[in-house]
Amino acid sequence: MLNELLQQEIQAISRGRDVGVLYLNDLDSFSLGCAAGLSGKQVTLHVFTLNGAQSKYVESSCAIAQKMRWQIEVHDINTGIFFEQIRGLLGSISVHRKNDVAMFYVVSELMPTLTENLTLWPSGLDILCGLTSNFSGIHKSNAQEFLTLRRTLLERSEIPANCIALQTSAKKKLFAPYAQSHAVIDHFLRRDWRALNMNRDGSHVQLKAAVRQAFYGEIRRAGKIETHSSAFKSSGLNLLISEVVKNKSINFKLRRSLGEILIDWRLKRAQL
Repeated sequence: MLNELLQQEIQAISRGRDVGVLYLNDLDSFSLGCAAGLSGKQVTLHVFTLNGAQSKYVESSCAIAQKMRWQIEVHDINTGIFFEQIRGLLGSISVHRKNDVAMFYVVSELMPTLTENLTLWPSGLDILCGLTSNFSGIHKSNAQEFLTLRRTLLERSEIPANCIALQTSAKKKLFAPYAQSHAVIDHFLRRDWRALNMNRDGSHVQLKAAVRQAFYGEIRRAGKIETHSSAFKSSGLNLLISEVVKNKSINFKLRRSLGEILIDWRLKRAQL
């Protein structure tokens, strides 16, 4: 069902034969590539390097592209003016987590260079599957609590608005099905934590199992697909993001905002 829903969404908004995927070498982005390919599109994976430095993330992504017969383009991001780039990013979109800064930094740098009319972005799946730090033990056992919290987080999510802002500036379509497609979101909301994150017979935890099951054949063809991305760590982007808050060239207001990105979110969760 998920496979078909993603295909339908891609077909509905894609004007041409070519579809790009901002690829993070994880299950989230792999599933989007599969759905685009199965819908008859020519898939191109877009991956990044920083200042020409290679990484295991890029190497693994190239191997996946070869196995799946997808195209792949490696884009190099020059971080020589990194803090200026971050200031510009924070002036155009709203972010509240360190990982979101990394994600949207990559998107903002790559979007102007992409040639496809439609580019898919894998953000949003962790919320749908209940895998962010907001979730606790009660959400794994109480379906109503799980549903309520996911709805709350989706309402507060800045991903859709940020996608619109970035695609407008780049004059290209940026689409995050796991954060923007009502049909896909409803598909996940109808399921409890165990249905999404347990193997077929319910004998053990397998995070994002529902997605793995939807693309079982494609995963067998590709080989090992990581559940979570290590792209930002592997490329060194995480280290750069962590240094942002220490940089005095960013004014106090922005530094304070970035500080909030890096703090423990227990206080925020307590307010939910």
